[in-house]
Amino acid sequence: MMEGSRAGYAIQMVLAIISQAVAMVVNCVMLPFSVLGTFVRASAPKAKVVLITGATSGIGEALALQYAAAGITLILVGRNGDRLRGVEDLCKTKGAVVIPKQIDVCDEKQMADMIRSVHTQMPIDLVIANAGVSEGTIGAQKDIRKGAEVVTKINVLGVHNTVLPAIESFRETKKGGQIAIVSSMVRLIGSITGS
Repeated sequence: MMEGSRAGYAIQMVLAIISQAVAMVVNCVMLPFSVLGTFVRASAPKAKVVLITGATSGIGEALALQYAAAGITLILVGRNGDRLRGVEDLCKTKGAVVIPKQIDVCDEKQMADMIRSVHTQMPIDLVIANAGVSEGTIGAQKDIRKGAEVVTKINVLGVHNTVLPAIESFRETKKGGQIAIVSSMVRLIGSITGS
């Protein structure tokens, strides 16, 4: 095995372990909400206000288009303003009210301020922490260390910066909500390049 392949494999394993550790912590934090959710889920109303991070492409864009309908307000979060406006326009054609937020999920303060502000104005029913990248989408094969830093920052801290302010807002306003975290299986199956 070549030295670069070993390093790449080692970094993939470290990222997998970090992702699993974050998932365990999030599960511990979310357990009280999950238990409560099992009792109220059957009678819970359909989400009317939905916040989606990573809404400018891929799964996030698909989720936005799936939820877009008359009577639904979408708060779409993404870094790329042009793509965000494109998804906004598509969702509006389906009758949704769309509030675009051009924010990087890695910006803890901006995310916290935005989530608190929106939730105070209109209680968020569902937060979907979807923003994420993989080594392949950011060109990490060229610089494994930098790639690992970027993936960890977005996929781990981005979720943290989305979920924790949502939980705090739900508790402070006593207006509950649901949180969904989107993750990837690429850690478990490896990449097409075999690294």
